Amino acid sequence: MNKLLLISHIVPSYINTDEKLMIGDAIRLLLAAKVLLKNNIETDLCFSKDIYNIIQLSDIQYFLPPSTKIYNESIFTSLDFFPQYDNVIYADNPCFWPIIKKKYSLPEIDLLWSCEEPIQMKTIAKNLVSNLLIQIGITHSLEYDCTNNFKEKRVGLNYIVPFQWKTKSPPKDLWNLLFETLLEKDYQPSWQEGENNIKQYLKWLKNQNVIITANTLGFHLAMLFEKGIILLSGSTWCEESSWLSKEYVFEPKHCELYPCYQKECPVQNSCFKTLSINDILERVNLCFQ
Repeated sequence: MNKLLLISHIVPSYINTDEKLMIGDAIRLLLAAKVLLKNNIETDLCFSKDIYNIIQLSDIQYFLPPSTKIYNESIFTSLDFFPQYDNVIYADNPCFWPIIKKKYSLPEIDLLWSCEEPIQMKTIAKNLVSNLLIQIGITHSLEYDCTNNFKEKRVGLNYIVPFQWKTKSPPKDLWNLLFETLLEKDYQPSWQEGENNIKQYLKWLKNQNVIITANTLGFHLAMLFEKGIILLSGSTWCEESSWLSKEYVFEPKHCELYPCYQKECPVQNSCFKTLSINDILERVNLCFQ
């Protein structure tokens, strides 16, 4: 079995970072590690100390294969660390790597992208996992099964998005109606918890059977935790949505601009105007069959 090390989220100190966005991409790399192991590639990961601490304190690592190890940049001081790997990849902005390499006196490693021309990480990161698999030479059909033999009917409503990204989630009136409908149908709906407390948020997520979610951090965590997932996609798209069976993904197909990645609708045409409670309920029922 080949052995791979992925390095990410270790960036120059002058770079301002959004913790929630960074955790989201870190979770996507953890998902990639699970895919790689299925293809006989044992994968370890190295993150910044901040991301490393969040993962360690939140028990996320227990949802990974036992062989997957997670490190932080303190391992860079060990001269014999890198030689144990068949391949080492820096899966972050490639223009940062020369600075990191010089700071820690590191050897040459592979970069996931090229720094020869201006790079928009937000654009490239949309295909983070597939880019990684292509570089390693893996052709893998990514599929995620949303059904399970759930004994309880707990349904989490993962509805909160950043204030400036209201186009990513249905209006609260729709969520309220969905909550009431689920109650009437003998489900156990639960509102998202831990908006400002990652440990509370993870505890809430892990306690659900099915997650109805906007395209947010909770979507990627629900995949890592192997929950049933129903995705209500707004103005943005990510490659993990294509891992789900189409019946579990609601996209604004009525809008020719989708995905527009805009914080405000440029044509005053709500992403969710064709979304119906009955359609969502039908998918919830499928998850519990």
